[in-house]
Amino acid sequence: MTPEQKITTQRLLDESSSAFLEIIHSIPDDRWKVKPAEDRWSVAEIAEHIVLVEAALLRKVRGLLATPPASVVLGDPSTLDRLTEGVAGRQGRVQAPTTLLPTGEWTKAEVMAKFGAHREAMELFVNTNTESLDHHTAPNAFFGTLTAFDWLVYGPLHTTRHIHQLREITGPGGAALTS
Repeated sequence: MTPEQKITTQRLLDESSSAFLEIIHSIPDDRWKVKPAEDRWSVAEIAEHIVLVEAALLRKVRGLLATPPASVVLGDPSTLDRLTEGVAGRQGRVQAPTTLLPTGEWTKAEVMAKFGAHREAMELFVNTNTESLDHHTAPNAFFGTLTAFDWLVYGPLHTTRHIHQLREITGPGGAALTS
């Protein structure tokens, strides 16, 4: 990872962690599983989905680094902007793959513990990885070919996407806080 990639990733991790934890701590236990509508996820389901996605994305990055690197740098600096706008900006509703669908059964304590453990693993990766992330790529259904760096920042950007969703349902008049 380049120093700039480490700084960017750490900033995204810090910002999304703070916002996520603030929202989760603010939800009363009796509102944890309340859905804003029958076809929408509860806070519990959104939080579980975030944890599942972040774990899957870190596995993806590690898997990419286990493959032979390309001989040329494949990263495109504009991809971060496209990801930020497309993922964090909540452009369009996306159906999660079956493996990343929440069960809705995790408690707030389980979500907090798993989120914390996955974030620690991501931060350890960011702080200890010395391999170039721009020489390893994989296709993405929405954004084309992404480098391992792009896949890494996809995690906190995806979390930010759902933070916006959580704010909608936990803010004033939101279903998670009202009857």
